[in-house]
Amino acid sequence: MSTNSCCFYLTILIFLQQQLLFTMQTMDDKVITVKSNHSVKDTIDRMVKMIQDENGIIFTRIDQKKAAEDVGIVDQLDDTELIVFGNPRVGTQLMVENGAVSIELPLRASCWKRNGIVYLSATNPTAWEVPYNLSSKKEILKKMSDNVIQMIEKVSS
Repeated sequence: MSTNSCCFYLTILIFLQQQLLFTMQTMDDKVITVKSNHSVKDTIDRMVKMIQDENGIIFTRIDQKKAAEDVGIVDQLDDTELIVFGNPRVGTQLMVENGAVSIELPLRASCWKRNGIVYLSATNPTAWEVPYNLSSKKEILKKMSDNVIQMIEKVSS
């Protein structure tokens, strides 16, 4: 096999490995990401409806692609939308414990498209336990995180 062929196959292998890692469902300390089977708009519409059906509040919805286009940045950003949402009955309990966690609240979710694939990412509340000293609210953080995971998995499938 020639050197050019080896380089080509190695490049393809690296690309496929990166795509596999990127498209897998991920859950790191701060963000939960899944692939969506729907368009960006439809995914966010589904999420908004689910949040409202569960008595949550949508504080804002931002079409980030449109915002970029509005300032002259055209054809650089794929479809991307962000929502800010939450339930003050839950989030307030955390802020009473440590006001600094208010920088994390309300929750956020972003749906974005890259290389023809739609992803949905959301805040992971369990990541706040240590940095905000919220050990006494561990059960609330776990419940919030479980709800976020269930929600994004349901709206993306």
